[in-house]
Amino acid sequence: MTTARSVTWRSRHFITSDFKLKSNVLTTAMFPHDEAKTAENIRKELQKQLVSVLKFEPSVMSKVVWVTDQGSNIVAALRPYRRLDCQDHIYNTVLRHALDITELSVTVPEVAGTLLADVYAELREKLESRGEAQRMADVSPDVLDFLVGFLHPFYEAQRELEGDQYPTLNLVVLWHERLKHHCQPVSTDMPYQATIRQRHLEWIGLYFSLNAHYCDWLTTFHLK
Repeated sequence: MTTARSVTWRSRHFITSDFKLKSNVLTTAMFPHDEAKTAENIRKELQKQLVSVLKFEPSVMSKVVWVTDQGSNIVAALRPYRRLDCQDHIYNTVLRHALDITELSVTVPEVAGTLLADVYAELREKLESRGEAQRMADVSPDVLDFLVGFLHPFYEAQRELEGDQYPTLNLVVLWHERLKHHCQPVSTDMPYQATIRQRHLEWIGLYFSLNAHYCDWLTTFHLK
């Protein structure tokens, strides 16, 4: 469910008997412009759309597992029901905090400098042509190479968890454990590398909580 720009939409995702993931949009509606997006108002609008408009039985609400971001109003609105955090949103949040430029400028300035360069070689060439190569002094190719390699598993996780042709709930725990292991500092790390790994590990631990639904689906799919 999304509540951006005063518009709400609800989609359903279900798995067929041959384990194919299917989805479709149930409703799209304008959120009442004169109402604050409080948990109570969101819950009321949700019930209105599903029960009054789609004619769902009220008991259906307790049987559905909702998947949303971690917005406090959304979480509170669905507290009476079963809800899971969207893993893509979690990993976006982890990366946003762990790679925060302001904090990195203090703890690992060599990484902060590199993150400001989108394309190292192209940027250096352009700056050199303008006689401003000194602006690249804080950008290290080695640091950039480490960051690209370190962040690649996060990219893989998000792409696989965004799959729309196969079940993904059973992959949540597997990717969580893989990324936790990936973020463990190792003896060969440079100090800045160990710091980057540790920051990501801490943010993953802060935002991810293991839900029984994940374990149930992991068992279901991997014992088939």
